[in-house]
Amino acid sequence: MFTVEDRYKFIKKVGFGAYGIVCSCYDLVSKSLVAIKKIPNAFEDLIDAKRILREIKVLGILIYLF
Repeated sequence: MFTVEDRYKFIKKVGFGAYGIVCSCYDLVSKSLVAIKKIPNAFEDLIDAKRILREIKVLGILIYLF
């Protein structure tokens, strides 16, 4: 089961991959649609942790482009 904070209203599961699953949610505070990725055990493996942090950094940059 995918659980999110109370500020988010779960809409649907979007997909899953090697690192975790992604769901679509509605942010009740900002009143916008968001995607949330749940990555269990994100920092157990050093190589995976580096890849995950790189993905977060790239996504942070993309926010400003769109």
